[in-house]
Amino acid sequence: MKKIKELAINFINKRNSFLEDTTIISSARKDYSSDEMKLYKRYVADKDLRRLIGFGITLRKINDLDKRDLFRGRVLGKFKTEGLHLVQFIENGLLSELIAFSSKENLEYEVNEVLNNIEKYVLFVQTTDDFNLIEEKIKIKIHSNNPYVFIISAMGPAINVLKNCEDKLKNLLKNYKLKKISDDECENFFFRLIP
Repeated sequence: MKKIKELAINFINKRNSFLEDTTIISSARKDYSSDEMKLYKRYVADKDLRRLIGFGITLRKINDLDKRDLFRGRVLGKFKTEGLHLVQFIENGLLSELIAFSSKENLEYEVNEVLNNIEKYVLFVQTTDDFNLIEEKIKIKIHSNNPYVFIISAMGPAINVLKNCEDKLKNLLKNYKLKKISDDECENFFFRLIP
Protein backbone atom coordinates (compact mmCIF):
# COMPACT_ATOMS: atom_id res chain seq x y z
CA MET A 1 0.00 0.00 0.00
CA LYS A 2 2.84 2.38 0.88
CA LYS A 3 4.53 1.63 -2.45
CA ILE A 4 1.31 2.46 -4.33
CA LYS A 5 1.09 5.81 -2.53
CA GLU A 6 4.71 6.59 -3.45
CA LEU A 7 4.06 5.73 -7.10
CA ALA A 8 0.95 7.92 -7.14
CA ILE A 9 2.84 10.85 -5.58
CA ASN A 10 5.69 10.45 -8.09
CA PHE A 11 3.17 10.37 -10.94
CA ILE A 12 1.47 13.54 -9.68
CA ASN A 13 4.83 15.25 -9.21
CA LYS A 14 5.90 14.37 -12.78
CA ARG A 15 2.57 15.58 -14.22
CA ASN A 16 3.00 18.84 -12.32
CA SER A 17 6.76 19.20 -12.86
CA PHE A 18 6.15 21.99 -15.40
CA LEU A 19 5.35 24.16 -12.36
CA GLU A 20 8.97 23.75 -11.19
CA ASP A 21 8.42 25.31 -7.72
CA THR A 22 8.39 22.42 -5.23
CA THR A 23 6.31 24.34 -2.67
CA ILE A 24 3.63 24.96 -5.30
CA ILE A 25 3.74 21.32 -6.41
CA SER A 26 3.32 20.24 -2.78
CA SER A 27 0.45 22.68 -2.30
CA ALA A 28 -1.22 21.49 -5.52
CA ARG A 29 -1.02 17.91 -4.29
CA LYS A 30 -2.66 18.86 -0.96
CA ASP A 31 -5.31 20.97 -2.67
CA TYR A 32 -6.24 18.03 -4.89
CA SER A 33 -7.35 16.23 -1.70
CA SER A 34 -9.03 19.23 -0.06
CA ASP A 35 -12.69 19.33 1.01
CA GLU A 36 -13.36 21.92 -1.68
CA MET A 37 -11.96 19.59 -4.33
CA LYS A 38 -14.02 16.70 -2.97
CA LEU A 39 -17.14 18.81 -3.54
CA TYR A 40 -16.14 19.55 -7.13
CA LYS A 41 -15.29 15.90 -7.82
CA ARG A 42 -18.97 15.08 -7.20
CA TYR A 43 -19.87 17.08 -10.31
CA VAL A 44 -16.75 16.79 -12.48
CA ALA A 45 -15.50 13.36 -13.58
CA ASP A 46 -12.96 14.45 -16.22
CA LYS A 47 -9.44 14.12 -14.80
CA ASP A 48 -7.99 16.98 -16.87
CA LEU A 49 -10.71 19.34 -15.67
CA ARG A 50 -10.11 18.18 -12.09
CA ARG A 51 -6.41 18.90 -12.48
CA LEU A 52 -7.11 22.45 -13.68
CA ILE A 53 -9.61 22.91 -10.85
CA GLY A 54 -6.89 21.87 -8.40
CA PHE A 55 -4.52 24.42 -9.97
CA GLY A 56 -7.18 27.11 -9.51
CA ILE A 57 -7.52 26.27 -5.83
CA THR A 58 -3.72 26.38 -5.49
CA LEU A 59 -3.46 29.69 -7.37
CA ARG A 60 -5.98 31.27 -5.01
CA LYS A 61 -3.66 30.48 -2.08
CA ILE A 62 -0.46 31.93 -3.55
CA ASN A 63 0.12 35.31 -1.89
CA ASP A 64 3.38 36.24 -3.61
CA LEU A 65 2.42 38.18 -6.77
CA ASP A 66 5.56 37.15 -8.65
CA LYS A 67 4.92 33.46 -7.91
CA ARG A 68 1.26 33.90 -8.86
CA ASP A 69 2.23 35.46 -12.21
CA LEU A 70 4.82 32.74 -12.81
CA PHE A 71 2.23 30.05 -12.00
CA ARG A 72 -0.28 31.65 -14.41
CA GLY A 73 2.40 31.85 -17.09
CA ARG A 74 3.25 28.18 -16.71
CA VAL A 75 -0.43 27.19 -16.86
CA LEU A 76 -0.85 29.35 -19.98
CA GLY A 77 2.19 27.74 -21.59
CA LYS A 78 0.98 24.21 -20.91
CA PHE A 79 -2.81 24.56 -21.21
CA LYS A 80 -3.23 27.63 -23.46
CA THR A 81 -5.74 30.44 -22.88
CA GLU A 82 -8.73 28.18 -22.19
CA GLY A 83 -6.82 26.32 -19.47
CA LEU A 84 -5.67 29.55 -17.87
CA HIS A 85 -9.20 30.96 -17.97
CA LEU A 86 -10.56 27.84 -16.32
CA VAL A 87 -7.90 28.08 -13.60
CA GLN A 88 -8.72 31.77 -13.06
CA PHE A 89 -12.44 30.88 -12.96
CA ILE A 90 -11.66 28.56 -10.04
CA GLU A 91 -9.22 31.03 -8.46
CA ASN A 92 -11.98 33.65 -8.33
CA GLY A 93 -14.32 31.22 -6.55
CA LEU A 94 -16.68 31.12 -9.51
CA LEU A 95 -17.18 27.36 -9.62
CA SER A 96 -18.78 27.30 -6.17
CA GLU A 97 -20.93 30.28 -7.23
CA LEU A 98 -21.90 28.47 -10.42
CA ILE A 99 -22.96 25.43 -8.37
CA ALA A 100 -25.09 27.67 -6.15
CA PHE A 101 -26.44 29.55 -9.20
CA SER A 102 -27.30 26.47 -11.33
CA SER A 103 -30.58 24.61 -11.40
CA LYS A 104 -30.44 21.60 -9.11
CA GLU A 105 -32.00 19.20 -11.63
CA ASN A 106 -29.30 19.95 -14.26
CA LEU A 107 -26.43 20.78 -11.93
CA GLU A 108 -23.84 18.27 -13.14
CA TYR A 109 -24.58 19.00 -16.79
CA GLU A 110 -24.44 22.79 -16.32
CA VAL A 111 -21.19 22.70 -14.37
CA ASN A 112 -19.46 20.49 -16.96
CA GLU A 113 -20.90 22.47 -19.86
CA VAL A 114 -19.43 25.73 -18.52
CA LEU A 115 -16.06 24.18 -17.60
CA ASN A 116 -15.69 22.45 -20.97
CA ASN A 117 -16.70 25.61 -22.87
CA ILE A 118 -15.30 28.36 -20.65
CA GLU A 119 -14.84 30.83 -23.52
CA LYS A 120 -18.51 30.47 -24.46
CA TYR A 121 -19.86 31.31 -21.00
CA VAL A 122 -17.27 33.63 -19.45
CA LEU A 123 -15.80 36.94 -20.54
CA PHE A 124 -12.59 37.98 -18.82
CA VAL A 125 -12.27 41.78 -18.84
CA GLN A 126 -8.82 43.23 -19.49
CA THR A 127 -7.50 46.61 -18.34
CA THR A 128 -7.25 47.69 -21.99
CA ASP A 129 -10.94 46.96 -22.68
CA ASP A 130 -13.57 49.66 -22.96
CA PHE A 131 -17.34 49.31 -23.06
CA ASN A 132 -17.50 49.17 -26.86
CA LEU A 133 -15.08 46.23 -26.99
CA ILE A 134 -16.80 44.47 -24.09
CA GLU A 135 -20.19 45.02 -25.75
CA GLU A 136 -18.91 43.61 -29.05
CA LYS A 137 -17.50 40.49 -27.34
CA ILE A 138 -20.73 39.95 -25.37
CA LYS A 139 -22.93 40.32 -28.45
CA ILE A 140 -20.86 37.75 -30.33
CA LYS A 141 -20.99 35.27 -27.43
CA ILE A 142 -24.67 35.81 -26.65
CA HIS A 143 -25.90 35.74 -30.25
CA SER A 144 -23.84 32.75 -31.32
CA ASN A 145 -24.36 30.65 -28.17
CA ASN A 146 -27.53 31.89 -26.44
CA PRO A 147 -26.12 30.77 -23.06
CA TYR A 148 -28.41 30.21 -20.07
CA VAL A 149 -25.69 31.72 -17.88
CA PHE A 150 -23.11 34.33 -18.77
CA ILE A 151 -20.31 35.44 -16.44
CA ILE A 152 -18.18 38.56 -16.73
CA SER A 153 -15.05 38.53 -14.59
CA ALA A 154 -12.42 41.18 -13.87
CA MET A 155 -9.32 41.04 -11.67
CA GLY A 156 -7.02 43.74 -10.34
CA PRO A 157 -7.09 47.03 -12.25
CA ALA A 158 -9.67 45.64 -14.71
CA ILE A 159 -12.25 45.79 -11.88
CA ASN A 160 -12.69 49.51 -12.51
CA VAL A 161 -13.30 48.87 -16.21
CA LEU A 162 -16.08 46.42 -15.34
CA LYS A 163 -17.62 48.64 -12.65
CA ASN A 164 -17.74 51.57 -15.07
CA CYS A 165 -19.72 49.42 -17.51
CA GLU A 166 -22.21 47.97 -15.01
CA ASP A 167 -25.30 50.01 -15.93
CA LYS A 168 -24.70 49.59 -19.66
CA LEU A 169 -24.20 45.85 -19.20
CA LYS A 170 -27.47 45.52 -17.28
CA ASN A 171 -29.21 47.25 -20.15
CA LEU A 172 -27.43 45.15 -22.78
CA LEU A 173 -28.28 41.91 -20.95
CA LYS A 174 -31.81 42.83 -19.86
CA ASN A 175 -33.04 39.28 -20.58
CA TYR A 176 -30.71 38.09 -17.84
CA LYS A 177 -30.91 38.36 -14.05
CA LEU A 178 -27.72 39.77 -12.48
CA LYS A 179 -25.94 38.57 -9.36
CA LYS A 180 -22.73 40.40 -8.40
CA ILE A 181 -19.90 38.75 -6.52
CA SER A 182 -17.11 41.05 -5.40
CA ASP A 183 -14.04 41.15 -3.21
CA ASP A 184 -10.83 43.17 -3.11
CA GLU A 185 -9.19 41.16 -5.90
CA CYS A 186 -12.02 40.46 -8.35
CA GLU A 187 -15.43 41.58 -9.56
CA ASN A 188 -17.79 39.07 -11.13
CA PHE A 189 -21.19 39.52 -12.73
CA PHE A 190 -23.31 36.37 -13.05
CA PHE A 191 -26.11 36.76 -15.56
CA ARG A 192 -28.77 34.03 -15.72
CA LEU A 193 -31.28 33.94 -18.56
CA ILE A 194 -34.76 34.84 -17.33
CA PRO A 195 -37.16 32.03 -18.34
